[in-house]
Amino acid sequence: MTYLPGEIVRVTLTGKIVEVIDGDNVNWDVGDEPEIRFSVEGQAGTAGMVIPLTLPDAITIERVIPADGEPQPGDLWTDSKGEPWFCAAHLPEPDDREDMKGCNSEGWRTVLVPVNVGPYGSSPQRPEEVNQQYGPLILVYRPARVAASADEAVA
Repeated sequence: MTYLPGEIVRVTLTGKIVEVIDGDNVNWDVGDEPEIRFSVEGQAGTAGMVIPLTLPDAITIERVIPADGEPQPGDLWTDSKGEPWFCAAHLPEPDDREDMKGCNSEGWRTVLVPVNVGPYGSSPQRPEEVNQQYGPLILVYRPARVAASADEAVA
């Protein structure tokens, strides 16, 4: 599985603690094995770690947000196979609690819709679900008005 710098991921480790080490310089060298370098920010600062990709039964990695940021309505994205996905604003059914999850203050949420109907289906899906199943997602196109409003929100 391929991961991209800048992706936000959720890492779950399952195992037994065999030693507790106090100190600032703890090194874990996995040699030539496939790995990702992972950084976590918290109130006390930033910590980095190496996550080996050779232990899938003990370490799970879930994609949360693509390296190019959160999908915005009007975007065009591609998945790991190069298949295109359009991002749209979805207005949910007000009486459907599950459909309402993730809605913003304006009452809508983003969805990704596969351009090619087939194994991906034709239904809109939540971006995080598409990213986890078919990622990494790569931004191909973002309309200027969306890019400008995202830049204004950051400034």
